[in-house]
Amino acid sequence: MKHIAIVILCSFLFLSWCAQVSESAHPKKFPEPVGYVNDFEKIFKDDEVNNLTELLQLYQNTTTNQISILTIDSISPYESMKEFNKDLFNEWGIGLKNENNGLLITLSKNLREVFITTGLGTEKILSDYTCNSIVQTYMIPRFREGQYYEGVMDGSKEIIKVWGEE
Repeated sequence: MKHIAIVILCSFLFLSWCAQVSESAHPKKFPEPVGYVNDFEKIFKDDEVNNLTELLQLYQNTTTNQISILTIDSISPYESMKEFNKDLFNEWGIGLKNENNGLLITLSKNLREVFITTGLGTEKILSDYTCNSIVQTYMIPRFREGQYYEGVMDGSKEIIKVWGEE
C-alpha cells in the first residue's frame, strides 16, 4: 500500500514539474483580450475606444459576427504580422466556434503596419483581397494623416457594410 502511495505521489510531483517546465519553456506570447478594442499601444482616447466598442458590439448583437481591434507596439518574437495575427486570432477565439465568423484588425503605429485576419466562415465574404482593399482605401490614407481612430473607424464601418447583416 505504501508503494502505491509513493508511486502516486511521485507521479503527481513529476507531472507538476513537467507543467511548470512547459509553461516556462513556452511563455504566453499574447496579452489577454480586454474587450472588442484592445488598445495596448494606447493610440485611442477613452471616448474613441467607447465609440468603436459600441459599433462592434451593436454589430455582433445584430449578426453574431465578431470584430476585434488590437493595437500593439511589437509582435516579437514574430517577424510576420500575418503569422502573429493568425496565432493571436486562434488563441483569443474570435467569433463563434461553429460559425468561424470572427475578424481581427491589428494596428501597430510603432511598426507602421495594419493587418486584417478573418475566420474561415468570414473569408467567404471578406476575402484577403477585399480586406487589403479596405485597408488601402479606408485606413492607410487616414493613418498617413495621423488619424488612427478615424482610419480604424472608417475601415470598421466598411467591413460591416461589406460583410452585411446576415
